[in-house]
Amino acid sequence: YTDKWYVDYQNNRCQQDCVAASNSPCAGNPTDMSVTLYNDVDKCCAGKLSYVNTATCYANSLGIAPTGSGKYYVDWQITKCVADCDKSQGGSCNGLA
Repeated sequence: YTDKWYVDYQNNRCQQDCVAASNSPCAGNPTDMSVTLYNDVDKCCAGKLSYVNTATCYANSLGIAPTGSGKYYVDWQITKCVADCDKSQGGSCNGLA
């Protein structure tokens, strides 16, 4: 195992090349040996999953719940500015961007 990171497009996250274990970013060796390996999860997320929110990719890759940035964005479906945070927090939180 290299302990490096590689992309998992199906789950929009990066996985680590290390002994697979539950509740761990380790997923074992990549099935495609030609896949690009990255030294850290941030570079994997930026290099292969740039269309996924950086904080969300990082959290999903590490197996932790994403929290959002707390920044505001326009939700065009409701034509309103809302915060990037879990709806359960209430207020102007409208889910993760």
